[in-house]
Amino acid sequence: MSEDPSPRAGAGARRRVGGRWRLAALLLLAVLPLLLALGAGGLWWRLTQAPLSLPAGLQARIEAHLDAAMQANRITMGDMALALPDGGRAPAIEFRDVVMLDHDGVERAAFPALQVRVAPGPLLRGQVRPRDITVRGPGLHLTRGADGRFDVDFMGAGRGAAERPLTETMARLDTMFAAPAFAQLRAISATDVTLNMEDETTGPVLRVQQANATLTRNAEGLELSVTGRLQGLRDATVAMEFSRRSGVGETGIALRFDNLGARDLAAIDPALAWLGPMRAPISGGLMARLADDGTVSDFGGTLSIGAGEIGLGPETDPVGFDGIEAVLTYDAQQRRLAFGQLSLAAQQLSFEATGHADVSARGDTFVGQFRLTRILAAPGDLYEEPLALGGGGGGPAPDPSARDAA
Repeated sequence: MSEDPSPRAGAGARRRVGGRWRLAALLLLAVLPLLLALGAGGLWWRLTQAPLSLPAGLQARIEAHLDAAMQANRITMGDMALALPDGGRAPAIEFRDVVMLDHDGVERAAFPALQVRVAPGPLLRGQVRPRDITVRGPGLHLTRGADGRFDVDFMGAGRGAAERPLTETMARLDTMFAAPAFAQLRAISATDVTLNMEDETTGPVLRVQQANATLTRNAEGLELSVTGRLQGLRDATVAMEFSRRSGVGETGIALRFDNLGARDLAAIDPALAWLGPMRAPISGGLMARLADDGTVSDFGGTLSIGAGEIGLGPETDPVGFDGIEAVLTYDAQQRRLAFGQLSLAAQQLSFEATGHADVSARGDTFVGQFRLTRILAAPGDLYEEPLALGGGGGGPAPDPSARDAA
């Protein structure tokens, strides 16, 4: 004798509906007791004064649901509160002392506070979809290893935290953003950001403080931008943009700077070490492509160097100049730095040039060939007026052994 399957089908449908609404109900339960106790007006006034912590039992259930939803990481939190960010009209949930760990228990990131606004439409359908996430006080640590690889980690994580190649970090973020749970997410914004750049060989390079950062996803992939002022230099600003193109799996870095010290820029890559002897402000921009292992593949950009001086050695007086302009590209495979434009303006010598220089692995030797035009020389008191030359060329001296063999 057959049984009517409709009651069991109805029970299964009810269980599915209940599962979809469970997390939404938890969020509503966070607000309803407060509304009953204080009234809507009283709650709103209370939130304008300070965030209001949620009951401990409710926090435990929300954390358990969020932890279960994390595919590649685990998450722990110190506190959860209902907040009214910046006096706005839309409340947000604030998560404090957030720590993300991988499956081995190693800390991957730590954040003092996260504020999350959810999309109202999906919430009415029983789905929690973040719309905006705001982070306060995070730190990024960007390291260039002895092998030239760029690694990144989040400052504030524990001692066991291990750095990952920048390319891998961007790829993981790209995968996370592609998940349906983040379909409504417009941006992750951060304030009071600290960005540290360090070279394992030469030591600290740059420290950007009180910066703003934004992580967004577009049709081509993912972009992370960080903008702030350089520590110790009042007028120096730095803007970095990390991009991930999903279709081709390519990661790039764009660096823009204003009034940066030439020595600071020289420490970023051996191909820029020729800037090291200079004492001058430098503005401009560079764009680089990263290989799969996190090393810089190729880069190019423009440099505008203000008035300063070049040190030629401990026993030689520095040589002053009024300005240097350069348009350059670097081929990492050939280790060749090409100058589409190089111009020098100084009291004793001015010229324009094009050419290239082959760079040693450590950046301590440059062997080049250049063609100079519009040369204007005023060598001390040798001439009453500056000497103008049409052009000239220069390169490495011929190898005597090769000449003798011929």
